[in-house]
Amino acid sequence: MRPWSRPLCSLLFAVAACGGTTAAPSIANPGAAQPTGPAPTVAWLAAGDGAGDGSFQATGLPAVSADGTRVLTAEIGEDGARGMPNLTLVIRDRADAVVDRRVVLAAGDDAPTSPPDLAAANAWIAAGHGAAAWAPLAAVPVVPDDESLFDATTWTATAGDLTIQLTQVGRLRVTAGQATVVDRPVTAWQVADRPMYPGAGPDEQCSNPLYLSGLHVDADRHLAVARISYLGTDTCWEPDSEYHVVAW
Repeated sequence: MRPWSRPLCSLLFAVAACGGTTAAPSIANPGAAQPTGPAPTVAWLAAGDGAGDGSFQATGLPAVSADGTRVLTAEIGEDGARGMPNLTLVIRDRADAVVDRRVVLAAGDDAPTSPPDLAAANAWIAAGHGAAAWAPLAAVPVVPDDESLFDATTWTATAGDLTIQLTQVGRLRVTAGQATVVDRPVTAWQVADRPMYPGAGPDEQCSNPLYLSGLHVDADRHLAVARISYLGTDTCWEPDSEYHVVAW
């Protein structure tokens, strides 16, 4: 996808990093949690007219474990929008650290009509579902402070008495009722400016501002999953979107 344009495909929202002072929720015996619904799944959508090489579709993701200590996301790199299907399943903890991952199809691999490891990927999810009891996270609309999501400088999402706000300069704020539970810089989510080519002058720098392209929350478990995306140009393509867990 050429930046400054709407992404052609996105699979999920994923989430921001830890913050706040509220103790993380827990259960006495996470291993004993019983799934209350079907396991999440991933499917392959074969290529059709104008559909390029095909694409992936996820059901029930992103999801949170019953004890609130893990989040499972299905992540597609931006090459997926440029006709290079790819998918990675990632498990993060409340500190936003990756604790497990499974590459279903890497960008640049030959596009299959039926990925050979798709059944194995779903078996991997199902096995984890038995222990984690994955539950889908609720999507929350993201409201920009401008008519265009891409021209905004602040993005806000509200779910009940919970409000999550991210600014383009990299400030994250989460309020629950009248209490501020997260208020900190997230400059690590930003992409540093860089030369368009070796030896480029100061007026030939690539800049890829971030924006909040999606958000899922679980207020009861005190966490959110944010999908952070980036703008770009024909000469400075956007980096892959990033997924972060924010907990409080």
